[in-house]
Amino acid sequence: MKVNDTTKKIAISTAIAGSFGVLYGGVRSVSKSMGKLEKEFMKNIKPEYFSYLNSDEILSVQKLLNKGLSTEELNMFSRIWKIPDKKQFLKEALDIYLDGTGYEHIKPGLTFENSQNDGGWLWSNFNINISNVENYSKVRILSVLRHEIEHYKQFVTMLRTEGIGTDEIFDFEMKDMFNKAKKSDHFKDMSDEEIKNLLNFHYGQLKEIFYLRQQIAELSFGKIPANSPEGQKARDYFEANKNYVRVNIFSSDEDVAKYEGNLLEKEAFAVGGDTAEKYRKFILALIENKKSNLQ
Repeated sequence: MKVNDTTKKIAISTAIAGSFGVLYGGVRSVSKSMGKLEKEFMKNIKPEYFSYLNSDEILSVQKLLNKGLSTEELNMFSRIWKIPDKKQFLKEALDIYLDGTGYEHIKPGLTFENSQNDGGWLWSNFNINISNVENYSKVRILSVLRHEIEHYKQFVTMLRTEGIGTDEIFDFEMKDMFNKAKKSDHFKDMSDEEIKNLLNFHYGQLKEIFYLRQQIAELSFGKIPANSPEGQKARDYFEANKNYVRVNIFSSDEDVAKYEGNLLEKEAFAVGGDTAEKYRKFILALIENKKSNLQ
C-alpha cells in the first residue's frame, strides 16, 4: 500500500539504525507554504490569545471544520498551538498523547539531536528523537512526533507479549548486530567469540533494564497472551521488524515500495498523516476565525 500524498509531502524515507529504532527522514522542501503561513500568523497574534481556547471558540472552530475533529482533539490542539517554542510544543504534545493512558508509567524520553533523519524511535535508549525542529512548521514536527509515538507503542506491545518480550527482542537484535559487525572492517581482526563477548558486555546491563521496563508495561496494561488477537498483532510487528527494508532518498523504487508496505510504517504513517491534516485544518480554522483581530 502506498502512502498518501500528504504523507509523502511529510516524509518518504526511513531507516533502522543498528538495533530496533525507526528513523523518520524526509525531503527538505516540504511544508514551506504552511510554515510561512503559520509564521506570519504567530508573529502578528496578540498576547491575549496565548491562553486555552474557551468553549465558544472550540465550538466555533468545530463549526468551521464541519465537526471534522473530536472534542478531545480540539482540546488537545487548543493546549499546544499557542506555545511559541517548538521544543516545548512537542514536549507538551507528548505529555498529552500519553498521560492518563497507562503509557505515562513507561514514558519515552524526548530528545532533539539533529541528524539527516527528521525523527526516530530508538529502543536502546528509549528515546523519541525529533531533529531539525527549527526548520519545519509545527504541522510537520507534530506529525513526526505522532509517527514515532506509534513506533514506540508497537515496541511496547511486543515487549509485553508472551513469547516475545525482552528475550526475543534482544536475541534478534544481538544476532542482527553480530552479522553487521562481521561485515564491518572495524571488527575484521576479532574472532566470532570476541565479537559476541563484546556485544554481550555492551548490552548485558541494558537487557536487565528492559526486563524492568517489561514488568512496568505488564503492570500497566497486562501481559498479552500469545494466542490472542493482540498477541498475533505483536508477532506481526516482530516479523515486520525482521523484514524491515532500510531506505533513503537514493533507494530504488522497489525498496521504497517494500518500506511503504511494511506494517510498522503503514500504521505510523497513517496516524502521523492524519494528525498533520487535522492540525493543519485546526490552524487554518483559527486563522479564519480570528483574522479580524489581527488588524
